Amino acid sequence: MELSYLTYFRTVAKMEHISQAAAELHITQPALSRAISRVEQEVGAQLFERGANSIRLNHTGRAFLQRVEQILAEYDDALREAADNSSVEKGSVKIMAPTLELLTGFMRSYLPRHPDMQIFHQLAGPRDTMHELETHGADFALCPEPEGNPRIEWHPMFRECYCLAVSSRHPLAQQRQVQLKELAGERFVFNNGSSGFTELLRGFCCRAGFEPKICFLGDETDFAYDLVAKNVGVMLVPVTQQDPRQNHALDLLGQELRFLELDGPGCARVIGLSKLKDGYLTPTAIASLAAVRQYYASLAPLRGFEMLPVRSITN
Repeated sequence: MELSYLTYFRTVAKMEHISQAAAELHITQPALSRAISRVEQEVGAQLFERGANSIRLNHTGRAFLQRVEQILAEYDDALREAADNSSVEKGSVKIMAPTLELLTGFMRSYLPRHPDMQIFHQLAGPRDTMHELETHGADFALCPEPEGNPRIEWHPMFRECYCLAVSSRHPLAQQRQVQLKELAGERFVFNNGSSGFTELLRGFCCRAGFEPKICFLGDETDFAYDLVAKNVGVMLVPVTQQDPRQNHALDLLGQELRFLELDGPGCARVIGLSKLKDGYLTPTAIASLAAVRQYYASLAPLRGFEMLPVRSITN
């Protein structure tokens, strides 16, 4: 069976529509239909349930798709290994993260020193991150511990506490520390609303005895800090956001913001590195992994930030 037929099969399985899949693959609909029929003939079983306007995998098709995903992933690995004669300094790496701020500082410090490097960064929640790693859509991810997945390995890298960002005009601005329970009457700005961290922050507040009053929930970091600077609300942020390398909003709003230590039950998170277990990492990806760890180690002097022991991640 031609490898291209497996790609056709996977695309149809994902899109559940022949004409849309044909457009995605840049082939004609009749050609794609013939290819799917050829796959079913070679497998010796029907793989799809066909309706008037849809085509969906049956039980046999779903089992076959799992094997096809593995075959195509192994083929991608082989291509990448063959391409490893190129220089590490001129390679590319694909990194997943739930929020941009997890990679902002690293990219701002790393890319100017490696002008021929390409970093492809994609924001995604836990489910999409695991899918991208499993299907070789990404080299590695920087994220909290994912739910159990036997194909993914996760290595804790650092633990960081949360602090409170307030306007320099806020009544709390002159304090060094605040107890989370004291914020029950405050309006909260929640950034990174689609990342999964919203529930983490809500949990902090609930354990302190109150439900947060959210005045903004979104993914616009600069706008969120602008709201805080204008004293519209307060924001719970990781302590690394106090470092200008991590938070470019400080370049514009640094004089209008204050960061207070947060005293509350379990107000911290652990971030680690995830990769496909037994998956192949290019030399460029391995070098990037090491550079990410090295960058975060430079933040260790921050109060409330701690690097965690992690074994070397290689192939």
